[in-house]
Amino acid sequence: MDKKLFNAAWAGDIVALRKLTKEDPRILHSSSLVGGDNPLHIACMAGHRHFAKEMIKLKKNIAEELNEDGLSPLHIAASNGDLEIVKELLNIEEGAILCKVKGREGQIPLHCAVIKGRFDVIKELVTVDPRSVAEATARDETVLHLAVKNNQFKTLQFLVGHLNGMNMNNLLKNQDDQGNTILHLAIFKKQYEVINFLLCKDENSEVMVDVNAMNLNGQTPLDVLLMHNEIGDNKYDKRMEDILLQAGAKKGSNQSSTIEQLPSAHVETESQTELSGEDILWYTYFKYKEGRDSPGDVRNCLLVIVALITTATYQAILSPPGDAWKDSSFGNGKPYIAGRPIMQTYSPVLYGFFLYFNTTGFCASVYMIYLLTGGFPLKFELNAALGAIVITYEIAIAAFTPKGAAPTVFLVFSMIMPIAMPYAIGFYRAFFTACGIRYMGEPSP
Repeated sequence: MDKKLFNAAWAGDIVALRKLTKEDPRILHSSSLVGGDNPLHIACMAGHRHFAKEMIKLKKNIAEELNEDGLSPLHIAASNGDLEIVKELLNIEEGAILCKVKGREGQIPLHCAVIKGRFDVIKELVTVDPRSVAEATARDETVLHLAVKNNQFKTLQFLVGHLNGMNMNNLLKNQDDQGNTILHLAIFKKQYEVINFLLCKDENSEVMVDVNAMNLNGQTPLDVLLMHNEIGDNKYDKRMEDILLQAGAKKGSNQSSTIEQLPSAHVETESQTELSGEDILWYTYFKYKEGRDSPGDVRNCLLVIVALITTATYQAILSPPGDAWKDSSFGNGKPYIAGRPIMQTYSPVLYGFFLYFNTTGFCASVYMIYLLTGGFPLKFELNAALGAIVITYEIAIAAFTPKGAAPTVFLVFSMIMPIAMPYAIGFYRAFFTACGIRYMGEPSP
């Protein structure tokens, strides 16, 4: 954009604008050929109503242009809450068309006004185009989703009333691209006003939303509450649960039965916590909770843990307890061989136990890495690296193992263990499953 034209728009200088257009009649057309903001964008940002009005007179279709951020002049004015400029833009013949100009992420000016809670602008926009409330963003978010997400309760009330007047109440049940209704979002953000407004009913009214709608994760609003059942004082949010249950809420995992058992089950948990003392609260807060903690986070955490175990057990072989002999010698009737662990010389049985459990931990951690990285790219290269580190581990054990029948048996056992580990674990699980017993490590039902 011409610098003089930009300065005139930013200052709202109509005299300068007229002078520039008189000197170069093409100047407004030229500004539309380059990217960025046009003079009307700038005027709307600065809040210059009269300059915006003059710009519309000079070049009417400039009001439909989007800038680099995907915003039209009406988007900017609506977001700023500048009602006077909004009216000027809507007064042109194509005013209703401007209401449905889609910008960034499919947002129309009404969406911008709802996000910022520009109440007066919202009323003006829906007056000019009442059905614009049905427009959704690229993420399938309606104006209701945006109002809840941005804590605009007053705006939500107005929009619901408008939908009632338009006989468009079905919009209250719309779901975004994640399958969430406005009730899912309200519960996630713990907005009591919204939940009461949507669910509390009397004899002459009905619940506005579907209390058992499921999102793409298979969660109903009650499931969302149960996933986030801890508030600031670590107490269960019983009040919100009661509202949901009174409205007929059910769990997504069992739509045929209500969750009347949950309160009593939770009372038991709270009593157990009280018996154990307040000092344990910090511990229970950080415990794994199925449904709250995502599988991806759990996998990443496990990978870190097993990597540490693999490193620790591998390092323990290279630097055994008590260190190793520095030089070869003979004393106290025992040979001291350079490189051999001192613990092996004086306590061979204890050293054997050390090797056994260290090797078990090493093999189990390597096997867990193999399982947790299933489906990763470069899988062959990763498996080659894991195989190589297992082989070097066995070589290190062989280098430290003295000659004899017992050491040789253990050496063979340690070499077989990495191969036998998956089969042993599979047999372990199958055995307990066949016996109807929950094996260690299986989540509680």
